Amino acid sequence: MPRTRSRAPRRLLFAGELVLWVLGGALLVLAVAPSVRARSYAARQSVFLERPGASPLSRVIAPIDPAGPDPLFLGRIEIPRVGVSAMVREGVDDA
Repeated sequence: MPRTRSRAPRRLLFAGELVLWVLGGALLVLAVAPSVRARSYAARQSVFLERPGASPLSRVIAPIDPAGPDPLFLGRIEIPRVGVSAMVREGVDDA
């Protein structure tokens, strides 16, 4: 009489593998998201900073445009020797 194998262990392993792939993908997205947000913010602020006549102080006088630059944006700091270029924003937050 031939021995039949149960498919339950295989299905359980497949389900476990699927759960681990989904969990790994979610963790990867959570790890990459802050970097993407920071680069996006820097790119948006660079556009407004590089316009002719644009300065952080000019936004204090002009009304705040919702599509415009961040009102807490102060400027850009660059340290060429170590290859750092970052946007500086007023205040402290979790991000």
